[in-house]
Amino acid sequence: MHGLSADTKKQAVFFDLDGTILAKPNCTYLYLKYLWKQKHVSLTNLIKFILLLIRSFLGIQIPWLRRSYFSYDPFSATNFLKTGRVFAQKIIVPKIDKSWFACVQQYKKQGGITVLLTGAPAVVAVSVARCLDIDYCIATKFYFRDNKVNFYKISIHPHAESKLSIARKFCQRNNIDLSNCIAYGNSIHDAPLLLQVKVPKIIVPDRKLKRLSNDHKWQISWQHKAHV
Repeated sequence: MHGLSADTKKQAVFFDLDGTILAKPNCTYLYLKYLWKQKHVSLTNLIKFILLLIRSFLGIQIPWLRRSYFSYDPFSATNFLKTGRVFAQKIIVPKIDKSWFACVQQYKKQGGITVLLTGAPAVVAVSVARCLDIDYCIATKFYFRDNKVNFYKISIHPHAESKLSIARKFCQRNNIDLSNCIAYGNSIHDAPLLLQVKVPKIIVPDRKLKRLSNDHKWQISWQHKAHV
């Protein structure tokens, strides 16, 4: 029995957050800074968090961190999620150019399915997606255990090839042809996804992505503003 073929009329639009919708510094750095200023984290936990981010992005194994859990003293997991929402609404959303709000609505009016696909923490990204009225949000998720956040064990982390894999699975579940989609990106790590979609949208690219964009004659925007 053959599966249903992808609907070529349906189109997903994959948005990126850090470096694309949001200019630098990225929201993970801003979130750390916010937590530190609000005294939600100890210095020990802050160092753990930085080391775990390095492990996540570079694939470095830190054995002793397998037994360590990052927790907000004395915050519960519920308050951890609440803190992310407050941070997103107070710090991140005001930094986003208004053109992105209009951009999302324009795609939706055209029948597009909008997705925020980002390596930023889900506790922040979900609130950003809601404020922008984006249909779906797929972001970095961490495990919870004993009312603590386990930053060693990551359940989802959209980055490089993983980002492409997640986009493919999303399209398969929603009967969408990935090669008919649109994706925004700013980094060479976004290249695996950008190379597979119909319309890559490049926002203030890094040096390697700029070179790739020129090779493929992709349109580049040098401002953190939306272009449909």
